[in-house]
Amino acid sequence: MSTATYCRLRNSGRGPNETVLTPGMVIITAEDEIAWDRARANPTGKEAQLVAKMRAARVARAQKAGQAAAMSPRHVSKQRKSR
Repeated sequence: MSTATYCRLRNSGRGPNETVLTPGMVIITAEDEIAWDRARANPTGKEAQLVAKMRAARVARAQKAGQAAAMSPRHVSKQRKSR
């Protein structure tokens, strides 16, 4: 995960728990990482709704792209077979 993505998740409250050892030294324990991974794998509430919405948008985009590809004159179904 990139630093930018990590900071964005942390700032939105969806990042893993952090343990501050000293000023400027922050760690994420193995237990916190496992808990965070499980929470991302099994979203609840608003996060689950967001995941479902994003999934539906990806499916719609893929269907639209497939239809556009099939309409193209360069689509494989419109090519003549060479001997």
